[in-house]
Amino acid sequence: MKIDQGTALASGTELIPGHLYRYRLVDRAGRSVDLHVYAGLAGVAGLLWELEVRMLLRLDGSGLTALPEILDGGYEDEDATRRAGVSTPGIARAHSRAGGRPAGHRP
Repeated sequence: MKIDQGTALASGTELIPGHLYRYRLVDRAGRSVDLHVYAGLAGVAGLLWELEVRMLLRLDGSGLTALPEILDGGYEDEDATRRAGVSTPGIARAHSRAGGRPAGHRP
């Protein structure tokens, strides 16, 4: 990932062309964060994503080391993306700690 200081935009990695992107970012504490963006989720798919993110956040509290540390997530429906000037109908996102959770970590 490369940060363009002039625009402060991160360039990501396209994992599934036109649909799934990963951005490696750094939080205010200097720790790496992965942002996954799912483009083109509309209607029922977006609603299912909201349920999935809630479940991931609940599972994150379990402290299972096999799961990444989920920081946040959400879904912007087609109306919201249109108002923001984005032509993609519906965008979902998930924020997780980059590199996963160290073995033995407990929340």
